[in-house]
Amino acid sequence: MPVAHLRSIPIFNKITFLAVAAISLLPTAWSQQVPSERRPRPRIGLALEGGGALGLAHVGLLEWLAEHHIPVDYVAGASMGGLVGGFFASGMTPSEMHRLVDTLDWDQLVTAGIDDSRMSFRRKEDIRRLGNETEVGLRRGLVLPTGLNSGQQLDLLLSRIAAPYDELRSFDDLPTPFRCMATDLVSARSHVFSKGSLATALRATVSIPGLFAPVIDGNREFVDGGLLNNLPVDLVKAMGADIVIAVYLATDPFDASKPQTLVTVLSRSLSAVIAAQERHSIEEADLLVTINLSGLTTSDFSQYPDMIRRGFAGAEKKSAVLSKFAVSDTEWGDYLTQRQAKRKTKIPTPQFVEVTGVNGGVAQAIRGYFAEDIGQPFSEERVRAQIDRAMGNRNFDFIAYDVEERDGKSGLVIHVHPTASKPPALQLAVMVDGADYRIPRLALAGRLTFTNLGGFRSEWRNTFTAGSTYGISSEYFRPLRPLSNWFIAPRIYASTEPLDFYRRSHMVSLNRRRDAGGAVDFGFQTGNKGEFRIGYETSRVATSYRLGDRSVLPEVHGRYGASRISYAFDDVDNDVVPHRGVLARTDFRWMDANPGASHGMPVLDGKVSLFLPVSASWTGFMSVGGGTTFQRENAGIPMFYLGGPQRLSAYGLNEFYGNQFVAGRAGFLKQLAVISTLTNNKAYFLAEYEAGKMYDFRNSTRMPMDVNAGLVVQTLLGPLFLGGSVGDAGHRKWYFQVGPVF
Repeated sequence: MPVAHLRSIPIFNKITFLAVAAISLLPTAWSQQVPSERRPRPRIGLALEGGGALGLAHVGLLEWLAEHHIPVDYVAGASMGGLVGGFFASGMTPSEMHRLVDTLDWDQLVTAGIDDSRMSFRRKEDIRRLGNETEVGLRRGLVLPTGLNSGQQLDLLLSRIAAPYDELRSFDDLPTPFRCMATDLVSARSHVFSKGSLATALRATVSIPGLFAPVIDGNREFVDGGLLNNLPVDLVKAMGADIVIAVYLATDPFDASKPQTLVTVLSRSLSAVIAAQERHSIEEADLLVTINLSGLTTSDFSQYPDMIRRGFAGAEKKSAVLSKFAVSDTEWGDYLTQRQAKRKTKIPTPQFVEVTGVNGGVAQAIRGYFAEDIGQPFSEERVRAQIDRAMGNRNFDFIAYDVEERDGKSGLVIHVHPTASKPPALQLAVMVDGADYRIPRLALAGRLTFTNLGGFRSEWRNTFTAGSTYGISSEYFRPLRPLSNWFIAPRIYASTEPLDFYRRSHMVSLNRRRDAGGAVDFGFQTGNKGEFRIGYETSRVATSYRLGDRSVLPEVHGRYGASRISYAFDDVDNDVVPHRGVLARTDFRWMDANPGASHGMPVLDGKVSLFLPVSASWTGFMSVGGGTTFQRENAGIPMFYLGGPQRLSAYGLNEFYGNQFVAGRAGFLKQLAVISTLTNNKAYFLAEYEAGKMYDFRNSTRMPMDVNAGLVVQTLLGPLFLGGSVGDAGHRKWYFQVGPVF
């Protein structure tokens, strides 16, 4: 949440001075009225301000309070202040919270939805084929997602923290009594979470509009609590605190001299609204602790060490006043003992599994994921893995879990939050091949997918392309049983695409290829990382001459038919720009027919790519591939082509063609900048060496090679590459492309 800049308010310093003066007199006045042996210490409450990443500074403040033996009896917060306050209220010590923050992957928690490595194999295919993860729902017309991030990884974290507290009648029963704020979009009012599911309360208070999907609870829809009460001093007072300490996150004032964008204007407008209600909260507090976070922003999660350090420093600046609330070692020990006595860490063995949010076959199938957990000691790792499986097809906004008691038995309750806008889901991409920048080839591509059509995990996937290439394909994927890895997949397709040939940068022959046919595959998925298929494919194929040398590609037409065995493996962390992992595929076909071929023949091709992170911003990669017809001649239409972007980039498009080849590439990626912290799109510098050879190709008796380098920029519709390549024998070119780079 953006935070307000209150130090520019004239009344601010006066209020702070009066509050500090009043608090400094409290211990003296207290001691004069009550004898020391009977004097109870004042009950201290914290009001923690929201502020996105800036809220992590509260961890440092809590560390300072613990180090100086200052007990916290009540805590309330909004947004990130609510999240930090909830973790503390659950019994975690400030040092434990600091260690937790150190271990979290903030990119996954805040700027991403489902990690590619956790997606189903078919969703990985979609991303790899189209080069992006941008998806819209069409159930109620064209509907954009309710948030850039489903919040799934955050939900799993919150479920892990909150699961032991399944029997809470009130948040007063936590090790530290707790409240947090959310904003109900239906009633347009603030909502105070004081009981119920702790995980739901924390998820609601931190649901930043536009970033996280809202939390839907019956007829209510909750988003970030900081919108209407970003510094909930009133809640802490209502809980019974004698002294309320408000923690304010101070950032740089608005600089009107800088160029403004739509985003900065909207952010500043929201900050002004929040500032108005924060003024009143500050006036109501007994003591204000200001944390100077100048130079940092609400999205700088990677700067959390500095934020925590500044939170500690902010408390240190008020040490003269805060230290008056320190207790003796004996009292501090009693305080810690009382907190620890109320802390819960063990989760009982589940005796049943219940699924909420969906019904029918979908609920039954999801319940099946967790059937083995019944009667077994609770395993957070196992439950998380099953939730990842259920989330893999991107059919749900998020899935969380609770442990609840029903009829004297503890059970695992899986809360499924379906995506209201899909199915169907539409994923779009732009494909541009600027290998010849004078005549770039442009096409719009997309996939329309209907999921759970005819059964859980069954889907009808339709792919289309329009532009320089026209095509449509339709496949129905059907698991043999809802949770089975075995499947059957019939498909039909039709396409017409350019098949052009260049020598260096000069066009030699322009042709087109047309295909229309179908196939049926029977297969097995190895979890979400691999897929084995065996099947048969047949189609009508025709080539046609348009311009240039007519002899390069003969005009043929006829039937293509092949029995096929294939395997694909995907274990990379990101299918657009991978940083670690392995990609592999192999395909063996026995062609019984091919236009222009004199006989049937075997065809084998494959490719393996390896990605290795060298550091946080450097990644090395290499790949090797090849194909062969096992020296069979008269194959008809050539099987393989080299030349063009990422397949001997310095050479002309399809400069080499034939029936046997090898090719490889090796290089590195250097991350240059994060273009958008909301979408996690980045810019990279790519440099690589490429080499390959098409055997038995006329005018080629060597191993062609080149060095390729350029800028890769992730966009919502696919990665953009701008660069050039220099090869042997005088081959060189500048080119661009939009579409998959690996």
